[in-house]
Amino acid sequence: MHVKAAPGKNTATLQELLMWVRTRRSEFDHVEEQSESKMEEKVVTSALCWIPPEESLEYDAIQKIRKNHDRQVKRWPPHVNLLYPFVPANQFEAASKKLAVALSSSKPFDVTLDSIGCFAHSKKSFTSWIHPKETDRFIQLQEICQETFPHCDDLSSRGPFVPHLTVGQCGEQKEADELEIEASWKPMSSQCGEICLISRKGKDDPFEIHWRVWLGDLTPIPNGTMSDKVASDVSTKKDCDKGNKDIFSSMSPRLQQFIDSGVLAGHINEVFFGHRQSYLSLLNAWEHIAEWRDLAGVDFKSQWELLLYAGSLAYPISVERSPAAQMNPFLLRVTKVNTTAIDTASLCCANHSSIDVYGPEGGEPIKDALVLVDPLCPRASAAVLRSKLLGETFTSVTVSRDLHMYTGASMKIAVMAHSLFCCFQPEPISKTSVDIVAEIRRQFLGNAYQCSSCGFGPVDHGGCTDLFAHHGERNGDGIVRNSCPQCGWFSEDISDWQSWDGNVPDSLIEERNGTNGTQKYEIRPLTAAKIDLALRIIYTFRKLFPSGGIKDTYEEIAKRLVDWELQLTTQDGIDGLVQVLVAVAASDILDKEEKTEAAFAPRVFLAIVNEACARAARAKFRMMTEGDEQKAQALASKRVSEMLCIYPESAPDVTESLLEAEPQREDVERSCSCEFALSEMATEDQEWAKEIVQPWCSALGIVMALRKSISKRRGGWKKLEKDIETSMENYADVVNDLQNAPMLSIYEACEIEEHNQAETFTAMAAQAYLYSKGASRHDLSDVRSNDTLCDMARDLRMRIYTDRVAAKMRQWANEGEQLSFLRARAADIGQYTDMVQASTHVHGLDKATFWGLWEAAVHDGHGGEKVRAFLNTANEGFHTAHAPSGGALQGRKRRKGKKKRTKA
Repeated sequence: MHVKAAPGKNTATLQELLMWVRTRRSEFDHVEEQSESKMEEKVVTSALCWIPPEESLEYDAIQKIRKNHDRQVKRWPPHVNLLYPFVPANQFEAASKKLAVALSSSKPFDVTLDSIGCFAHSKKSFTSWIHPKETDRFIQLQEICQETFPHCDDLSSRGPFVPHLTVGQCGEQKEADELEIEASWKPMSSQCGEICLISRKGKDDPFEIHWRVWLGDLTPIPNGTMSDKVASDVSTKKDCDKGNKDIFSSMSPRLQQFIDSGVLAGHINEVFFGHRQSYLSLLNAWEHIAEWRDLAGVDFKSQWELLLYAGSLAYPISVERSPAAQMNPFLLRVTKVNTTAIDTASLCCANHSSIDVYGPEGGEPIKDALVLVDPLCPRASAAVLRSKLLGETFTSVTVSRDLHMYTGASMKIAVMAHSLFCCFQPEPISKTSVDIVAEIRRQFLGNAYQCSSCGFGPVDHGGCTDLFAHHGERNGDGIVRNSCPQCGWFSEDISDWQSWDGNVPDSLIEERNGTNGTQKYEIRPLTAAKIDLALRIIYTFRKLFPSGGIKDTYEEIAKRLVDWELQLTTQDGIDGLVQVLVAVAASDILDKEEKTEAAFAPRVFLAIVNEACARAARAKFRMMTEGDEQKAQALASKRVSEMLCIYPESAPDVTESLLEAEPQREDVERSCSCEFALSEMATEDQEWAKEIVQPWCSALGIVMALRKSISKRRGGWKKLEKDIETSMENYADVVNDLQNAPMLSIYEACEIEEHNQAETFTAMAAQAYLYSKGASRHDLSDVRSNDTLCDMARDLRMRIYTDRVAAKMRQWANEGEQLSFLRARAADIGQYTDMVQASTHVHGLDKATFWGLWEAAVHDGHGGEKVRAFLNTANEGFHTAHAPSGGALQGRKRRKGKKKRTKA
């Protein structure tokens, strides 16, 4: 691309810098040649290897096995050796730069830790190891490293190189087999994106990572503290003091100042990334990162103190919280995302000092911020964001104020996912009432008054102490009125007016908004700034979780959509539905066009919006019943019955007599009416469903356009990541595609026919109300089908019938024994025998019938025939307890306080 020169006096300085680079090029080559000649030594205290990501699930799983079986677990990290022995640690910096050049054309690759194998060294010596499935890729990687350091050939000189990750040592084959069974290893996914240069000081000391070389990247990273990682991306004087002072000092004073001041970084930022900087600190991402390095040696007394000094670029967001979000961070809600950057340090300082901060967009004071990886310095800003301070403490403080209940990956993803959802919503024509109230308070609170009669405010008297002098005076085309605008009350003495309490009347909000109090929207293209921010949210997710458990989880969600496995409830592992949005936006699976088409089929859209309605319905009714599940379900059933005009008299009734058995439920359901009629109330619920569904259609429609754009340009997300890190011009085609993407309507997304709209949205709302729990949401009918409302009408009537049967059973529990007793006493022996044999044996009868029949037999005066008929099918235990040999028959043993039945 064409890079324009920086304006003004810096043009000459840039030209001088380019000339300096050209003249020093041969000197750099000479230094490289000298360093290469020194790297001929190798030691057993150094190694070059691949190590699984330290915070990943696979790392923990490997260590769990090694703790029990690997005697080297405290000395070596889990690793696949590429070169061992390797060059001494004092040559690591030069070696890492040499490796970076050699591996510049290599690309990161996925690793499948497939199965556990075993090396047999002798009859009494075995090594158990995990087999990486991508053997060829590791062999290729090892060959490149071997060619770079030909003298470190120990792993390949004794035979073919076999990549392996050791997990234990065993004395015999049987022990190795037992280790494999005990481990119960299942294939796990990881990623090889970097190799590590590790060393140890002494024989018994543990190996430590000193340098990391990224595949496909010319800049190796020294390992150490977070500040060291961040500092590696910043070229300032302090870096030069660590070995490059001679290079820096060879520049003219003007060049030194140009680089060290950050001016050069500022021009790069403006040309390639649109001049991103905080409007609070006026620093760009590069300059904020430099602060972390500068403060590395400062001893801060608390996390709060460091948060006030070291910050990162971030974007203001407005967050709504609910009590339920205390246990699940995905239940928070982001209602607004601003595209003008701030910085976390300034925001924390303002919050700590109870000072309101407002953005150029106006509206509410800024309390929360979204921190993202900056493509200007991706590794450095990612290191900051992964740090415990900014990754956990800051997120917790800003989103939860002083609660540290939910931090780490779940909170980061929840905030990013909700912000992404918010970015993809249509732009409102009018401001929200919340923003208007905030602006009015910002303008008048502390210097305005309110009416002492009706309380209306704010009334701006402009500091005037004599209100009578100008009251009624003509001013241009208007007349000055110092009376109350609402009730007309007036006092010329300013002290009679009360100070405004900050309460903004609805009439003033409507006047400012030019509406009747509702927010208006228009369908218009998203701004380039909003699209760029959305892309950076997805980019940040991919940078923070490039491999391992979290990436695998979200790839699996995307795969489920592609395969049309559409169970999306919390029981299916979806804590927040916005996780689905992140999964389809960031997944590598959808880089292929056919996968994109499958993931955005109408049935997938419908499954997602139905689940969105169900979650909203559950929250709605739980709030109305203060969290009582049973009351919430009853209230939801009542609401749907009113929507569909289902009345109790239209439901099946129970049999009149307690002694008469109910028919089979299948028979009752078959004869149950399925008729319904939409009431006026149904219209409200249709609108409720549309309000839930439309934002999801908007967001999913934009993501679908993004996936199609990525598929069209080839290279997938990995290519787009590189373009985002290079220049905004390199992905302008994606921004343009999203700006021109048509806003997807509910009807188009879900294939809802125009003549069937009322029934479909009624069914959508009714289904969400009745079946809001996870277990009840599997295998539901299609809301677009004409039979769905019929089925729900029948289900509601059967629920009424079920309640009636339950009431009858409660009555039977109270009166059944007495009724069975009287009926059995009146029966002859034949009729009695039929009653006893109604079940295979008497213990299959319900409790009331059982004891009623027995009591009748005990008190019978017909020579014990009824007793024998009863005992013929009773078990031995009952015989022993109630009909002992030669003893008197025993009736039912009663609880204390119950009257015994007298003989008839």
